[in-house]
Amino acid sequence: MQKRWNIRKYNDELRRKIYELSNILNIKPLTAALLINRGIDEEEKARTFLFPKIDDLHDPFLLKDADKATARILKAISRREKVLIWGDYDVDGTTGTVLLRKALKYLGLDVDFHIPHRIHDGYGIRRDRLEQIKKDGYTLVISTDTGSTALEAGQWANENGLDLIVTDHHKLDKDQERPFFALVNPNQHDCPYPNKHLAGVGVAFKIAQAVLSRANYAQKSKVISELLELTALGTIADIMELAGENRTIVALGLQNLSDTRQVGLRALMEIAGCLDEIDSYRVGFQIAPRINAAGRLADASEVIELFETESYEKALNLARGLDTKNRERQKLQETAVNEAIRMVEKEKQNNKVLVVASPDWHRGIVGLVAARLVERFYRPSVAISISEGVAYGSARSPDWFDISEGLAACADVLTKWGGHSKAAGFTLPEKDICSLESIINAYALRRFAEELFVPTIEIEAAVKFSTIDFQLYVELRKMEPFGLGNPRPLFVTRSVHLADKPYVLKDKHLKLVLRDADGYKHWAIWWNGVEKLEEKGIDVCKLESSAIDVAYRLDTRDFGSQIKIQLLIEDIRIS
Repeated sequence: MQKRWNIRKYNDELRRKIYELSNILNIKPLTAALLINRGIDEEEKARTFLFPKIDDLHDPFLLKDADKATARILKAISRREKVLIWGDYDVDGTTGTVLLRKALKYLGLDVDFHIPHRIHDGYGIRRDRLEQIKKDGYTLVISTDTGSTALEAGQWANENGLDLIVTDHHKLDKDQERPFFALVNPNQHDCPYPNKHLAGVGVAFKIAQAVLSRANYAQKSKVISELLELTALGTIADIMELAGENRTIVALGLQNLSDTRQVGLRALMEIAGCLDEIDSYRVGFQIAPRINAAGRLADASEVIELFETESYEKALNLARGLDTKNRERQKLQETAVNEAIRMVEKEKQNNKVLVVASPDWHRGIVGLVAARLVERFYRPSVAISISEGVAYGSARSPDWFDISEGLAACADVLTKWGGHSKAAGFTLPEKDICSLESIINAYALRRFAEELFVPTIEIEAAVKFSTIDFQLYVELRKMEPFGLGNPRPLFVTRSVHLADKPYVLKDKHLKLVLRDADGYKHWAIWWNGVEKLEEKGIDVCKLESSAIDVAYRLDTRDFGSQIKIQLLIEDIRIS
């Protein structure tokens, strides 16, 4: 599929501001331009952005019900009550679970936890489980990342003397009374908390921050630094916006992760091959998939065990187990994605929202299938696993489509649903899949212009290869963490030629040496470049003989004797 390139242009007034900021901060004009593109147009804003600090975090008591939740938790600590953390099986939920257990353990209270099994238990808080928890003598349950819609379970807990504190970040489908002891969710309509983009673990972190503060814990700063590592992990993995407070959380957490003392995290980083260098990309694509593999295919409780063990040998064994599960997940995903692509190409190419379903797909990988369809076809996508008449779906969407609102339009046929703007999950009867497809496509046709369905890449600057050097790379690293709200900068260099024959890696990736019009050369890698060339109808011979425009991001590669800049190709077109 051909992509539309939006290349940012800079007028004279903007250029003046760029050079002014460049001189004030003693940085390259290109780096100054990138900051201004993100609204960082003054020295004070730039220093806050580039050098985040713990004092930049918001007061946790701005969260509605945070004061009430904190008082109840401190009461449980003082009375030595039986407390249980109810988490979720993804990275956001498991890191939130570990974080709350660690914080309360520092305050002298050992608490138990429950992570539902994706297949056997499903998502969210269940009344029957709460009934057993009450029988087992627990008096307080604290949830993290389990949604805010367990109204029946909450009502039962409220009526039977089991206090339920719900900490969550998902959008609320209706403005109605929630029968929980406390609901801490920044997306409540009357919550004044300024950051509406906290991850589930981010909300758990704010509660831990509040409890440690009210308890006057002597080593609060040390504990907060440790908890930020887990918060950064879950925030990146859940693809939350990395601006404002979230940027501070992730930046500080990544700084600590590079020298973490948490043996489980260190072991996982070793197995994932990122002990020497850790950033948002490596967390998102090397660490997070291994953690998620447990909850996708088996029992996520082993993630809790990994993060809480004090034995490095045991941690390495657990991390190797996650690595094995991740490889199994990759095989299942590849098969399902190929089937889903064939379904779309056969009969759904003209649909605005892609809906695919199969009884052969593992329920734990349908979200990944939907994400790959978005990447391939640039359409909101829904992938469904069918079992015994029930359809278990996961939905993903491009930036411009709020998938949770799309599902809200289908509420009449859904049994249960929840999520946020880019990712959501649901269940419905198998017989209603066609109705879901019809309703959500009609919704998209009514609401969105045709041009939005054309894939677009936003290019921040057209540059010459001579501009690309280590000083620029180092300055860009200071702009980390990259992600939603702070994208990794994308550049274009025009009229580039191949300086050598392309090298094919693993039959699908392309390794290239590129030379621009001034004779400057850079190594480049194009992941899945073979397939992407075929989609464009360009063969390798034409690539070798043509001048091309290359859109790319910057990375480095160790060539043994030295480290060199490497271009990560996003797209190409014939000049």
